[in-house]
Amino acid sequence: MSKPVFFNTKNVTIELRFSARTMKKIETRLGKKISAVEDSVIDMETMLEYGLIKKDINEDMVFDMMDEVGLKYCATKISEALNEAVKGNEEQKT
Repeated sequence: MSKPVFFNTKNVTIELRFSARTMKKIETRLGKKISAVEDSVIDMETMLEYGLIKKDINEDMVFDMMDEVGLKYCATKISEALNEAVKGNEEQKT
């Protein structure tokens, strides 16, 4: 399993992590491969909704967090978490 990336808001710190199962769910919902995900609001919201390790997270909560921290921060954290997921898989092979 990959190392978590920590997504910080002013009130909470939440783990952001992408497992193979999570990436499959994202691909199914967006209708495209993970490698085709962009910095669009829809893509980022979906990535965060599925990747944030928090009980009872929903679309409204994710959008509130995105508004609070900004889209650039969200894109950076999503990228870091995806890199950790790929790196974690590569480290297991060696």
